[in-house]
Amino acid sequence: MLKARMTMNNQLCVQLVPLFQKLIRADQEEIEKIVHHTLVQKGNIVYAPNEEQQLIILEAGRVKVERLMENGDAHLQTMLYAGDFIGENWLFGTKNNNVFLTAEEDSHVCRINADQFKKLLIELPQLSYELTKHTVNKINTINQQNYYLTIYKTKDRIMTYLMDLIEEQESYTIKLPFNLKNTASYLGTTPETISRVLKDLVDKQEIKRLSLNRFIFSSKIQK
Repeated sequence: MLKARMTMNNQLCVQLVPLFQKLIRADQEEIEKIVHHTLVQKGNIVYAPNEEQQLIILEAGRVKVERLMENGDAHLQTMLYAGDFIGENWLFGTKNNNVFLTAEEDSHVCRINADQFKKLLIELPQLSYELTKHTVNKINTINQQNYYLTIYKTKDRIMTYLMDLIEEQESYTIKLPFNLKNTASYLGTTPETISRVLKDLVDKQEIKRLSLNRFIFSSKIQK
């Protein structure tokens, strides 16, 4: 049913991903031939440690990427949305020992086997260049998260994150990318702590809550 829907829309899964968008249509169609399509229901595992190495593309839905820590806690790394991909580091021998992908809602997932993808990199130099560029961007994102976790005081960590959202979204009206539970996991704290910090900011009129996950910063904190 998924393949029939894609054919009807004349939309290739690989066309959703910036990694493949600059390739000519003929190359995209060749790549699509080696893509395996799956529908993963909400709450089910998309990918788990020690599974076959593969590149995973999210065609539709939402997938949570978590790292299992030594103490058994699951730590949010990021959230995948339509067009996002993950697994490029696993394609070159890096073993996945502690990363889980879980469907946050019913999700259409495209998978490319590692060996087949490596052949594509040899055949398509443009693809190799795009992969390198996107890998560098992902490393920068991971480094940013690691920086937050080095900030000892939790309130300072949360405030730094909020200030970065202002810069990233280019507005003093910001939207949290994750729900409260996932934001807490991303910042290495608890939902209760984040709620307490946000309530304190609201009480001091430094921010105004517009909705569950949208806030506007007052002129007091903008200066």
